[in-house]
Amino acid sequence: MMRVEPSRPSTFIALVFASVLHAACGGSSGVGTDAAASPDAVDSARPDDVTDAGAAHDAPDGAASITEAQFPAAYAAALCDVLFRCPAADDDALSLRPIFGTVAACARYVERQGAPTLRGLRTAATAGRARFDPTAAARCLSTLAATCTLDAQDLNFMCDGVYRGTVALGGACNQRGECVDDAWCDAGFAACPGACRARVAIGSACERDAQCARVADGWSVCDGACKAVRAGATAAVGQPCGDRAQPDGSISRVACAAGLWCSAGRGEGTCRPAIAAGAPCADASSVCAGVGYCVSVATGDAGASMRCGELAIRRTAGESCGDGNQPPICDPTANLICEGGACRRPGDGTRGSACRAGDLRDPCAAGLTCRDATCQPPLAAGAPCMADRDCDSGACVSAPGGGASQCAANFCG
Repeated sequence: MMRVEPSRPSTFIALVFASVLHAACGGSSGVGTDAAASPDAVDSARPDDVTDAGAAHDAPDGAASITEAQFPAAYAAALCDVLFRCPAADDDALSLRPIFGTVAACARYVERQGAPTLRGLRTAATAGRARFDPTAAARCLSTLAATCTLDAQDLNFMCDGVYRGTVALGGACNQRGECVDDAWCDAGFAACPGACRARVAIGSACERDAQCARVADGWSVCDGACKAVRAGATAAVGQPCGDRAQPDGSISRVACAAGLWCSAGRGEGTCRPAIAAGAPCADASSVCAGVGYCVSVATGDAGASMRCGELAIRRTAGESCGDGNQPPICDPTANLICEGGACRRPGDGTRGSACRAGDLRDPCAAGLTCRDATCQPPLAAGAPCMADRDCDSGACVSAPGGGASQCAANFCG
């Protein structure tokens, strides 16, 4: 018998829903307080109709520029390519590689998803508070194709300037990406809109990555104080990887070569090859070859041991499934749940149909959200809410004075 280890938040899915397309004005961090999306944020996302999916696949490989309509799908494909090509510890705690199976299936799923940040930036661009840079977008995609990382800070650096803000210092802003290059947007649910403020120098005290001044030959992060990060040489099997503190206070970030993974993730680890099928592994953070997954395999009287194996996934309603964390599991990207030992789909996604939100499930049609176990239109600003996904703005915030949460007019942050 095999048992899937309890899932932890996936770095990859956090990136998809947090969206790093706001890179012109700073980004998310695993070090500072601009944390990537939480499991609740994963649940809160819903389909977004701002992408021109038909045009998105027309951009030629290696193009010097790409249109705003083409970029979301091309970016989704690039992220999925990195997920499959460059495994990393803890990047697949939701078992995405076995669930998606292929880069193409992953890209289709990611393209369907929307993030409040991306919706907000497209709105900001329409209003003149930001502009899309087709050359920077093409450079972002080509850099991803030659890189192995799913770290939000790294991606922000590679995709810096896809959206460039136009709001000057002191001007009102809703989110990162609306301010001019030497400023950041000091906004959040407690202050919406916020204001564009000057970045602080490397070495200065900080609370967010976005506050820190740019670094010409790298990027900056907030770790109590602003620190410079520079990419080190790509490491081979057995070589050190991860973050290395430097004498000048900066950080050297060393990635492993394609096909290898760093045993310590962001910490100081060693580059290792993916673990072969049937070979021992530690837990869900271990990287198995291909679309394998680290599972607990019964070994008779000796109990169980962790081995890389195939994670059985059921992709059709009516197929048998395991209870709790027991495989086979129902494909969440097909909106299937396991009940009574069989996979089923709660509803058809239309307005009024039954639904169940959760990790990777996208149960309602475009323009609807899963609220109170029913597909319904999202709520307008000021309406009472329980989760971000309830609101048209993608932001459910605490009311002033500590009252019941309500939908904000805009996504801020």
